[in-house]
Amino acid sequence: MVNLKKNAPKLGVGVLARYGNFYRGDDDYFTHCLILETGDCWLLGQGLQEVHVHVFKAAASEFRRLKSQLTIIPAAWPSSSYDGYNFITDVENPATRNEVAVIGMQPGNTVASYFVPPPGSPVETLVKTIANID
Repeated sequence: MVNLKKNAPKLGVGVLARYGNFYRGDDDYFTHCLILETGDCWLLGQGLQEVHVHVFKAAASEFRRLKSQLTIIPAAWPSSSYDGYNFITDVENPATRNEVAVIGMQPGNTVASYFVPPPGSPVETLVKTIANID
């Protein structure tokens, strides 16, 4: 029998933000972007064939601005569709497949969670600019 805890991966870098969208309007290729707390970014592309991964570094100025915007999450921001193990954007759900989610704490909370910034807000714009998948 395999001991899952003993063989678990060594994790340590959290995801600051995530976004997914159809790549350049092509409806058979969907790209997910994970922006890590280190400024590293992972693009995961999935389509009808193989899955692709691309790793890059966010532009320093945009990344600093994004982090500075996430010190306190406004109470009006709703929780993201992330629920348990469903963190990657759900391409089959039209309501949430293009959702931007960022981690932070709202006033009065003691545990960080993922929230959705308002459309057109500086946070949404920065995440989409860093992801560069629209």
